[in-house]
Amino acid sequence: MPDVFLQDTSFWILANRRRGPEDARARFRELLATGQLAINEMVRLEILLGYKTRDDVSLISDELESLRLLPTSRDVWNGAERLGFDLQRAGVRSLIPDLVIAATAIHHNATLLHADSDFERIAQHSDLRTESHLDSP
Repeated sequence: MPDVFLQDTSFWILANRRRGPEDARARFRELLATGQLAINEMVRLEILLGYKTRDDVSLISDELESLRLLPTSRDVWNGAERLGFDLQRAGVRSLIPDLVIAATAIHHNATLLHADSDFERIAQHSDLRTESHLDSP
């Protein structure tokens, strides 16, 4: 089975901008074509809440249905709780959505695609694997 890449909302936005960086756009297309690109329910919600009209939401919702879905199971929620606790003890503050996204990636042994420095801080204190697109122009 090929590697799985869970995309964070920050990567979705970067890769789907009309004039977004070509490296992120190419990576998105590559992973989409190979079936390696995934989302979870939290990322889906964040993406859909970013659109202004019901028509846009309907169109994007259909697009998101074509992606692999990494379920947010009870084990993922428990992992997010442990991760949040451990990060707090290490002095790292994290938003709840980021904890759920990171815990999903860890649980499903996926690499997290992102353009958000918070995930690099989480990775420094956990088993989270990341592919950062922070330096994309």
